[in-house]
Amino acid sequence: MGLFDRFKQAVEPVSNKTVITAPVSGELLQLSETTEPVFSSEMMGKGVAINPSESTIIAPVDGTVTVVMPHAIGIVTDNGIEVLIHVGIDTVDMKGEGFENKVSQDSKVTAGTELLSFSREKVAEAGHDDTVFVIISNTPDCQEVVPVADAPVKAGDSVITVTK
Repeated sequence: MGLFDRFKQAVEPVSNKTVITAPVSGELLQLSETTEPVFSSEMMGKGVAINPSESTIIAPVDGTVTVVMPHAIGIVTDNGIEVLIHVGIDTVDMKGEGFENKVSQDSKVTAGTELLSFSREKVAEAGHDDTVFVIISNTPDCQEVVPVADAPVKAGDSVITVTK
């Protein structure tokens, strides 16, 4: 031990892990357990699905809103993780009916910011499933994308850990 070693601060390694939280409360499922082939095959990226018990979608991470559609929001984190929150299966057919966006493109958001609300009743009336998908759309750019096991989740609970 050198003379000045006792004065050196322990340097914490910079974490390259990002926690993605649930944008809505409900029952978490693995993508492979859903009936939507583009998401269940992970063609859009790895992630999770949530059968929602409510109709307000919140930001699962801090970042910048890059995509705003009536039924979907894309957010990029400061470290480049692209998170897509997609509400429902084939809800694009609804042309925005029953959806209300709360943010606009280029908005800065923090985890927990309200992104959109939707009418579960209108989605059902249109004959669609209201499953909420949380997808890491740039999965190939990440070292690891690890979803949690199936379980009930509350909005804000950890659901995916991404290593960049």
